[in-house]
Amino acid sequence: MNEINSNYNKNLFQLAWPIFADLLLRVLTGSVNILMISQISVLYVASMTVGNQIFGLSIVIFNFVGLGTCVSVAQLLGSREKRKLKRIIHCSFGINLIIGMLVLLTILFFNHQILDLMQIDKDIHNEACQYMTILSFSFVFEAVSICYASILRAYGYTKESMYSSLTANLVTICSNFILLFGFLGLPQMGLNGAAISTVIGRLSSIIVIHHLYKNRIGIKIYPKFLFKPNIYFIKKILKIGAPAAGENFAWNTQFMVATAFIASMGNYELATHTYYFQTVCMYLMLFAVSVGSATEIIVAYHIGAKNFDIVYERLLKSLKIGLAGSIVITSVMACGFTNIILCVFSNGSKEVLELAAPLILLSVIMEPGRSFNVIVINALRAANDPNFPLVMAVISMWCIAVPLEYFLGIYMKMGLLGVWIAFTCDEWIRGISMYIRWKSRIWEKKTRMILQKERSL
Repeated sequence: MNEINSNYNKNLFQLAWPIFADLLLRVLTGSVNILMISQISVLYVASMTVGNQIFGLSIVIFNFVGLGTCVSVAQLLGSREKRKLKRIIHCSFGINLIIGMLVLLTILFFNHQILDLMQIDKDIHNEACQYMTILSFSFVFEAVSICYASILRAYGYTKESMYSSLTANLVTICSNFILLFGFLGLPQMGLNGAAISTVIGRLSSIIVIHHLYKNRIGIKIYPKFLFKPNIYFIKKILKIGAPAAGENFAWNTQFMVATAFIASMGNYELATHTYYFQTVCMYLMLFAVSVGSATEIIVAYHIGAKNFDIVYERLLKSLKIGLAGSIVITSVMACGFTNIILCVFSNGSKEVLELAAPLILLSVIMEPGRSFNVIVINALRAANDPNFPLVMAVISMWCIAVPLEYFLGIYMKMGLLGVWIAFTCDEWIRGISMYIRWKSRIWEKKTRMILQKERSL
């Protein structure tokens, strides 16, 4: 346990920077893949986007198991319950393997029906179907990889999961280059080559992360125990992961409604919204997400060890770091860098730059509010209080944000800016409510009750 304790005595930066690098690599790899495929055909990009939406949805499902696993394992490490630790690790692999296989089989048998439901144009239907079918074979690899990464992070080994992602991304890009364009004597495989590259990349990731898991943690995985359901451990994982999935679903659905409002305003408004979110906001989020994830690991460990005062102060320190970082990053981006990025992706469209100008200034206000959400919500989950963020997400997004998006954006004719003002209000309302919840220390009372109950099991 001494090595484990030393991992949790690392400062926040030592845990957070590999998570930041991991997230950055994933975002950059997606951008590079789109850029490479766009050199061959614009229709290929459209076909790939359809498959990637299914892939992204699957990752969300796998991640809620991963999140529940990471928090549960870290708590058990803090309480030094080795017997339960081994059982919950096997349970997490079993759950994600079952989900991964179900998703794979669903796509293999119902691929055409899925594309019909998504109303995919006939011109790209066949390419999208082939791409999605090949890509689905990577889902099982990704499901297992997420479990490995979650367990390693729970032990404080954040670099190791970064190495696995780096391997997957490098292999995917190199394979894309070879299979897309037909180098090294291989035929030019086009979009199918991109799908095969993703499968190869995810397979290589499994090999690397299994080796790292074996060397760092060493808890053997016995296949005969993977599919022996234990209601207690399944509930423990889902108690953390399911509310996180619900919150993510609430955000995605309200974002879809907001996008529909924006689409009714015009093509340039929709294009600007897409460019700004995909090429600017995604990068602005990375700092807060990495700080929040690192804080979650530390909080979960000390919750298990019943170090409640350390937990309380750790969150407040992380929040200060997250807010300061968000303010600095958004301020720097507002000083011209955002315009450069948008120029590159929009081919210097004057209309896009004009519509984006007020959004850039608004982000300086919005992103600190997002930091409140991301960092405090992660800590609340790790402190056994995951339901409050879900309830607040539904109330704030659907009772405040969506009506405000319509009122400001359409009724008041403020357009795109009005919708993003509503986004900003939602972030700050939820952020402040999360902070008040943390200060109340209700999570501590809940944790004491849970720990007392678990001692009898």
